[in-house]
Amino acid sequence: MLRMVTPDCIRTMGPASLLRAMTPPGVDPPSTFTMDNEAFMAHVQSENHKLIRDTKSTLIDSVIDVSNHRAAIRFNNAFKVGTTDILLENVCFLDFTEDGTKIRKILEITDTPSVQIMREAMEAAEKKS
Repeated sequence: MLRMVTPDCIRTMGPASLLRAMTPPGVDPPSTFTMDNEAFMAHVQSENHKLIRDTKSTLIDSVIDVSNHRAAIRFNNAFKVGTTDILLENVCFLDFTEDGTKIRKILEITDTPSVQIMREAMEAAEKKS
């Protein structure tokens, strides 16, 4: 996963409603959700993410701007958390290095209502374990 990004790659997630959906009740959501590579790996290897199974990603659309070293991709992530089927719709905007070999910045926009369903399914699965 990290071989495709620069060592200083920054990932920012949005929209603001996503940050509210990811934040437990009673906790103020952060104003931004930005991660470096180390934080990203800790995030995807967290206990919550271990509850995710049967993952399938499907690329829907992509646009590549070679001269400006940028791309946009739209994709779905389908998976299960416990007995709940989740479908996340995502759009990522990617900035590449000048030679185009590595991603240096990622802005990911994720379907907020589905993230809320995912968080609730994770909380339910944690209670059962």
